Amino acid sequence: MAPAFVPGRRGVVVGAALLVWCSSASAAAPTWSETVSAGMVSATLTTTYADAADVILRADDLELVVTHQGAGSPTRWRGAAFRPWGPDQAIVSRDGAVQLVDITGDGEAEVLVDIYTGGAHCCSVSYVAWRSENSARYRMRGIRWGNSAASLSDLNGDGALEFVGVDDRFATAFGPYAVAEFPARVWSLAADGPTVTTRHYRPYAMAAMRSSWAMFLEHRRRGDPTTGALAAYLANASNVGGVAVSGGWGRARRVMGTSGARTVRAIERRLRGWGYRTR
Repeated sequence: MAPAFVPGRRGVVVGAALLVWCSSASAAAPTWSETVSAGMVSATLTTTYADAADVILRADDLELVVTHQGAGSPTRWRGAAFRPWGPDQAIVSRDGAVQLVDITGDGEAEVLVDIYTGGAHCCSVSYVAWRSENSARYRMRGIRWGNSAASLSDLNGDGALEFVGVDDRFATAFGPYAVAEFPARVWSLAADGPTVTTRHYRPYAMAAMRSSWAMFLEHRRRGDPTTGALAAYLANASNVGGVAVSGGWGRARRVMGTSGARTVRAIERRLRGWGYRTR
């Protein structure tokens, strides 16, 4: 199962945070602002919300301003830049919505903004702002985690952090969400933005493959639907690559037998369409 999303609780905040709450004497919506700084980088996230007692912030009013002392004028994004997936409102933690974390391991912090669009099954989104080498301007891109959040971890000890999460497309693709299982999914921050790099971390993918097979057996023992767990296992086998791919599919066909052959073929079609290796 995917972990529950807790806004603003991923990564390590570097530097000091300043929260500002202000409301004009008029009927204008109150303003919320958070500023973080580390080294030569500072970032300020500002928005409004209608009720001072609430944490529902207006996504269409979000503004992020990132300043680098050695990179010229600030870079800013407003409203529409934060709305590839969400409605007009977003749940943002009052403490830790914007974070500075050295993701690439080069000694300079990147900027992270976490929002949650609300609802029972969707959606948590992280926006990453980074500055390419020798560039004075920042770029920003959103990553839609869906039902779950991601963590930051150095999977191979090279000093750079990876976003470690799951493939949320599996949430309801193979059965009810209550029995869904998710394959591992890893993103790395490259020069052109966050990129899926799960296959570069074979030991992590192998551990995920073993775990998802154990979950398949547990679902079968309990009499639950097993298609989702089997699909997650086969996706993880694809990420491991090599003989794990053919071995995983052979194992699935043996366990499912003749009566489950149609299910295995349906999983194969879906995974191939999503770019997973099935051969």
